[in-house]
Amino acid sequence: MAQTRKPLTPGKISLLYVLLSWLWTLFSEPVLHNIIQDHKTLIYFAILKDWFLALVTAIFFYILIRRSWHALQDHEKMLQDNYQALEAAHEELVATEEQLQWQLAE
Repeated sequence: MAQTRKPLTPGKISLLYVLLSWLWTLFSEPVLHNIIQDHKTLIYFAILKDWFLALVTAIFFYILIRRSWHALQDHEKMLQDNYQALEAAHEELVATEEQLQWQLAE
C-alpha cells in the first residue's frame, strides 16, 4: 500500500504562519535599521521587506495547502479502493449464498 501523507490541520498551518511572521519581524527590522540610516530609504526598504514577506508567506501557504490537498486526495483514493474491494467481496458472498441456497433446495 502506498504511504499516505497526513494533512496539516488549519491550526498547525496558522501556527506556522504566526511563527514565520514573528521570526521575520523580529530579525529583519533590527537588521534593516542597522544597515540603513536614511529615513526615506529605510521606509522604501521596509515596504520591500513587507512585500517579500507577503510573497514568501503566499508560497508557504501554497505549499502547505497543496500538500494537504494531495493528502486528502490520497485518503479519498484509498477509501474508494477499499469500497470497491468491499463491494466485490459482498457480491461474491451474495453469489456464494445463492449457490448454497440452490444446493440446499435440491
